[in-house]
Amino acid sequence: MTKARCFSLSVLATAFFMGSAHIAKTQDLRVQPGLESLLTEGALLEDRNGDGVVDFVNARIFLADDASAAEVSAGADVAMRLGFETMAMNLPLVGDGATDGWTVLIGRTAFEAAGLSSREVKLEGLAPGEGLVAVVVTESHRLLVLAGGDEAGTRAAAEFFAGQYPALTAQGDLTLASVTEDVHALLSRSEVVVQRVRIPVLYVQAGELRWKRLVVESELESSSDIDRAGSILQSEGEALSFPGLSQLLIRLTAPGTRDLNVKISQRRILPKAVPLARRPGSSAKATLDLSSFFTPEGLLGDSNDDRIPDRIDTLLVPSGEGIHGTVDLAGRLGLESTGISIPVARRAEAITEPGGEPALVLIGQDHPLVEELVVQDKVLLPKLAAGEGWIQVIPKAFGQKSAVVITGSDARGIDRALQQVSERFPNIWSRGKDRTTLDGVEDDVWSFLSGRSPAGQAAMALYKLERLAATELAEKDLASVEVTIYVESAADGLEGFVRKEIPTLLDVESVAVRVEDLYIKNAKTLLEEDIEITSEVDEFWDLFRTRVLPRVKNNQSVVIETRLSEPPEIRASIQERVRVELIEAGAAESSTSVKVLSAYKQGFSWLYDVVRPALAKQSVEHLTIRFAEHGPPEEWPYQTMYAPTRWLAEIYPIDEILAREMNLELEDIKFEKMPVGSPTYEVIATGNDRSTLYRETFEPKLVLRSYFDVFPDYEKVRVTTGWFTAIVAGERVLDQRIVTDPERFW
Repeated sequence: MTKARCFSLSVLATAFFMGSAHIAKTQDLRVQPGLESLLTEGALLEDRNGDGVVDFVNARIFLADDASAAEVSAGADVAMRLGFETMAMNLPLVGDGATDGWTVLIGRTAFEAAGLSSREVKLEGLAPGEGLVAVVVTESHRLLVLAGGDEAGTRAAAEFFAGQYPALTAQGDLTLASVTEDVHALLSRSEVVVQRVRIPVLYVQAGELRWKRLVVESELESSSDIDRAGSILQSEGEALSFPGLSQLLIRLTAPGTRDLNVKISQRRILPKAVPLARRPGSSAKATLDLSSFFTPEGLLGDSNDDRIPDRIDTLLVPSGEGIHGTVDLAGRLGLESTGISIPVARRAEAITEPGGEPALVLIGQDHPLVEELVVQDKVLLPKLAAGEGWIQVIPKAFGQKSAVVITGSDARGIDRALQQVSERFPNIWSRGKDRTTLDGVEDDVWSFLSGRSPAGQAAMALYKLERLAATELAEKDLASVEVTIYVESAADGLEGFVRKEIPTLLDVESVAVRVEDLYIKNAKTLLEEDIEITSEVDEFWDLFRTRVLPRVKNNQSVVIETRLSEPPEIRASIQERVRVELIEAGAAESSTSVKVLSAYKQGFSWLYDVVRPALAKQSVEHLTIRFAEHGPPEEWPYQTMYAPTRWLAEIYPIDEILAREMNLELEDIKFEKMPVGSPTYEVIATGNDRSTLYRETFEPKLVLRSYFDVFPDYEKVRVTTGWFTAIVAGERVLDQRIVTDPERFW
């Protein structure tokens, strides 16, 4: 039986969040940030728990109530980039301006709805298809404006910020920060006191080349610095010619004096051509359903099969009213993937060949592409109540490509459906690992219909009973009926329910019903046998006290090394007790050595329990840990179950532990892989002058054994095993294997 899958869901609005014409005010803002640093930690992005990883988006995206589908699509691109840059984010992103963070204004309509004037950002002079990316900071607002003279300009600005920022070229070799650094360096060479260089606004032109105009603001110390800087720029400004720029304006400012604008002519250097690759992830996905939205089987992709989403395999297509939540869906997609594609959203009118696109998410009411599917009888939209939304996967909507429809009876319903997808999926209600998910519902339905759950087993039993009553037993004169139902973890009352049901199916007076519980924990014991397995520690003490201790004479040196699969505290206790008994037996205290290493991770134990203490009082500056490549053994050259880097894996994460406890930087500890046949481990510790302070090798104790005892020739593996070596007065009195406890249970 194939897996049950969820393709549609109806949701009802209980709360409604939309953008409004109100931009919340913040406290007095002193810092004037530039475009060059917006996606560094501390501006639009924050690290709120101090672990060095961005975990908060300190911004809201503002759209006018009457924002067009193109402006909503532009906002979706920006939201996806913000989601991509962080490990966590709060939704919704779209709405009123943030109370203590940034507000990202998308489009001319948002600019006008926010009540901004042309004094703060000039949109009137923009050419067709030209957009701007500008930072506007006042005493009460911290704004990022992405707008254009027309919708094409707004999209150009948003796609630059979402898909290329902070780079000026597609190759990423020239960034906005590098432009400010070059300007700062040129001015500083001539004793101009530069306080700060920032980029307040960038203009980008729609089209294949996307020429850009750039404004760079340089804050200087005094009016005399402005004069000197102006002269430098006039004479040496050609050094500030950058690929992709059509115009560079440098604004020189200083306290108590007028600004000086200097235009630096650009040679219009074409950026290196980048071949246009086919958008990845545009193949058909038969596995797309509601439960797989944010997985590689759904709207995301996995290019290298490592089970980590690294691709966006969808295109959002908003149309009509109630589509602001498209922005939040894009942000969630960016958050869930380690790789993104821009644009992630396009107007419905821009989709001319739906079958050639990735899986389309059709969002809105009266959507032209949804209407096309309705005409083709590929979807039948239900009648929805006010405020009710609808989410449905349409298999093979456009050729072999599936599509997703997110719609509603009105704008509130569409917004509620988008909220369900963006903020809750794959959960149905509240989020959490222990909360109900769509995948869990699918599994429950599958288990029920395939008889894998108690309810499904009971339903199957009742169905079979009904079929027997209607066929084979229909014409029989029955005196009595005995029914046995086999169910795993039967519900209370099942026996009584069946007893009442039988008289409705059969004309019989004597009815006996028995329910057999198949749950394994309630199973009857058929065989019970106790097996006593001796402990490796018991064997060690027996060998020590019968084979080693009797050989110790007065004032003799004793060296003992044993390897046991016991935790550190037990090994330490054994080590201490062995030493005490040796001294009591007459061993020389000064020349008696006892080491109890781990038999499980022997290399790790040697490095930590032997090497680390040996280097504790030495001035180690560098540590090299060599490990041999692991290959098949000579006795079993056909072995396939081995890893060439086994000996490296078995000492993980020893470098971090040694670095912490030996006060070394992590980069001062190096690993080197050596050829097969080299010493399994070798440690070389050097001082500041590269002189060798310590050099030792180590070999784990191994045994070759069958992987399956019942199939001895299926495969053989080498496992680390226990060992006991004892040297008394220079004579090796014991050198033998101790089978570890895990081996005894193999």
